[in-house]
Amino acid sequence: MLKKINLLKSFLIMWIAFILGAVHLLNVSGIFVLSTPDIRIFHLMIMLSILFLNKPTFHKLENNILDNIVRFFLVLICFMSGFHMIFSWEEIAMSGGDTSSLDIFAGVVILFLILEATRRGIGLLLSIICLIFFTYPFYSHFLGGVFYSKGYSLQRMAEFLTTTSQGVYGIPLGVSASYIILFAIYGSFLSQFGAGEFFFKLAMRITKNMHAASAKTAVIFSTLLGMISGSAAGNVAVTGTLTIPMMKKEGYQNHQAGAIEAVVSTGGQIMPPVMGAAAFIMAEIIGKPYTEIMKAGLLPALLFFASTFFVVHFQAKKNGLKPKKYK
Repeated sequence: MLKKINLLKSFLIMWIAFILGAVHLLNVSGIFVLSTPDIRIFHLMIMLSILFLNKPTFHKLENNILDNIVRFFLVLICFMSGFHMIFSWEEIAMSGGDTSSLDIFAGVVILFLILEATRRGIGLLLSIICLIFFTYPFYSHFLGGVFYSKGYSLQRMAEFLTTTSQGVYGIPLGVSASYIILFAIYGSFLSQFGAGEFFFKLAMRITKNMHAASAKTAVIFSTLLGMISGSAAGNVAVTGTLTIPMMKKEGYQNHQAGAIEAVVSTGGQIMPPVMGAAAFIMAEIIGKPYTEIMKAGLLPALLFFASTFFVVHFQAKKNGLKPKKYK
């Protein structure tokens, strides 16, 4: 039974992800154009659904029947609340922000789904921090000094955060739906067609027989992979599995190998052309083309990797590591 459920989850994730990619690519190509609110609502709905299918409610309950029921139920709620917003946002906008009780209820559900997705995807701590700031208007009138506020109702909060462009469907989500998803698809295609393996072999060839060859391979590999990943976590996940064992064989201690890999992979999110989400948000806020952000970020990124390259070289000299001869 569990095997069939897992196959169903994998099947749904595959096709939901395919629909996500297809809609975004068709939208950016002009074949199937969606309005800004539509694409943002659709993007959030699909991404939440994929996360709920992929992440367990609790790790102890993973592959439990109850856990799978909760996952599918949350996915169903994602689609119901998402489609409601897609079909009602225009009416809300044309009426000047007039919302019904069903709109408010759907907004509260969306806020709950985001908090739960944050807990599953990132961790309980961030979810709690968001919840504290979200509930602040409910108890702010009991506080004194600079923390005092007249407060707002749950209805007002849900209305503002889910039916305007200043809350959930604001600039960060718009950047994710318009730019980040496209670069993520582009990077995934490159990785699947062997770009990662090519970059690793190229980095090894460049650093062959050098001092700290494995660490320098990690630096160059992370530089090249950062160009297509734009993610520190994604960078370390791909490069770390290959370079950390190499560094340990060359004589680095476990914590040294892990630290070097963590540092160089961090640069993946500042390396053009694919950079972290902050770069896209920056372009949106200041009103400049993303190419201008890339130009501004290129020199600092290269300086970061160059300085790291020299640091690992001098550290290897200090620790007395000898060059390894590779065939």
